[in-house]
Parts: sequence; C-alpha cells; structure tokens
Amino acid sequence: LFLYAGSLDMRCHMLWHTFDDEHPHQEAAGEYDGVPYDKQIDRIYMQIDTMFGELMGRVAELEKKHGEEIEVIVMSDHGFAPFRRKMHTNDWLVQEGYLVMADGKTKTGAHGLAGDDIDWSKSKAYAVGFNGIIINRQGRESQGIVSDSEADALMAEMTSKLMSMTDQGNKVFTSIKRADEVFSGDELMHAPDLQLGFNVGFGASDECATGAVTGEGVIVDNDSRWSGSHLMDPELVRGTIVSVNGRDLVKDPALEDITATLYKLFAVEAPENLDGVPLF
Repeated sequence: LFLYAGSLDMRCHMLWHTFDDEHPHQEAAGEYDGVPYDKQIDRIYMQIDTMFGELMGRVAELEKKHGEEIEVIVMSDHGFAPFRRKMHTNDWLVQEGYLVMADGKTKTGAHGLAGDDIDWSKSKAYAVGFNGIIINRQGRESQGIVSDSEADALMAEMTSKLMSMTDQGNKVFTSIKRADEVFSGDELMHAPDLQLGFNVGFGASDECATGAVTGEGVIVDNDSRWSGSHLMDPELVRGTIVSVNGRDLVKDPALEDITATLYKLFAVEAPENLDGVPLF
C-alpha cells in the first residue's frame, strides 16, 4: 500500500509567503475553513500526524490478527525553503556572452529558443528547464559549435562565475555540478551539462521552463504566491526516510535506494543495472 499526502507539498509551495515577512509577495491576511493562511502549513502537518496515528492503529490490529510484522516506511524526497528571488538563466547566459541573440533581438518570442531569435552560430550554451545549463556541443546539438575538447574549460569558466555570483549580499549558488557527478548510464550524454544548486531563497524563474530570454534582467523578485520551493541545492532541502519498525539504515539514504529497499522487502530479485542499495 502506498499513500502520498500531496496537500503538504502544495501548501508549502503556495502559502510560504504568508508567514515569511521577507518574501516579496505580500497580500492581505485571509483564512480557509476557519484557519488563517499563515497557519495552514502547521495545520496540514497536524492533519497528517492524526492520519498517521490512525494508520498505525489499524496496522497494529492487522499485526495482531495475522501474527506477523507489517513494514511501515515514512519518507519525503525533499524539504522546503523560501523562494524570494528568481533567476532568468538564459538572460545570464546572454549577459555573459554564452548565448547570443540574433541581430536586433533582445528577448525570445512565443517559440522561445525554437524561434529565430538566437544566433546559434555564436552561442556556446543555453538553458531549457529548471536548474540546468546545456553546452551547445558539436555532434549533439543540431547547430553545435563547442567541441568536446573545449567543453571542459567552458564549464569550468561558467562554474567559477556562477559560484561567485551574489545578490543583495547573498551567494546565489552553493553548488554547481557536472552531469557525470549526478547521473550515470547510457543516456548521460542527454543530461544538462551543468546542474545548478541554488542557495536558499533563490530559484529558477518560470520562464526557464521554456528557455526564454526575458530581457527583464538576471535576478528579480519572485512576486508570486508560488513562494516556497525545493528546486535548490539538494543538500539544503534534504528529504527524510524513517523505518517505523525501528530498523537502522545502513547508509545516508538517497532517492534511488528506496526502490532497492522495496525489492528486498518483497524478496524480489532486483535488476542488475538498478541504482541504489537496500537501506536495511
């Protein structure tokens, strides 16, 4: 049996600003179902705690009835943190000369990077999606200009610049990792070449999802109700896993270990190429 409490995630995303006085998005206080908005996140935690208590009561009844232990695992794949300032990654790449606009263009149109707003013959890197930068590689991108021998130096240069970025006195990034430090396998070549680990308070803008160049600047206020986030350095928004049965974990858990653990619990042989190891 698998149960996902999705309301917790969404309330943290949408209501973080209600108790964060430093967040750019502020609005009049309100309430839902008799509970103020700024207490709704506390409320969902208490609701889940009550639900979990009821679940454990039923588990105890089943264990007594059938005479065998039932495994119960509680986990979250991430935590949460404030999202106050957003970065237009492609605007930064344009500013630094890595992404070059076509003559007369200052931002992308409705088709984003798929339009005719970019001069790919001069562009070394671009971003599509959250928290990744992609090198415009020869042989991989249709109009790639960066050779494999040039890519390492280019990534090192961009990493140095990104790690030194500050905004309002705060570091924007706490980690920048190359694809092979994060991913492995046959499809590694298709992963974004740099993985951006934002500091608490920062994140990629919505426009990054489509690869837009906005012309609005590199880092701007996140004046949005979507005010809590986990699209940051994963070490800053760590998830958790708990064996309610009291089993000790054999290692610091990673997301890929969950599948390996389930294979072992169900006594099913895992595929040879499965990432992760059983946690107990």
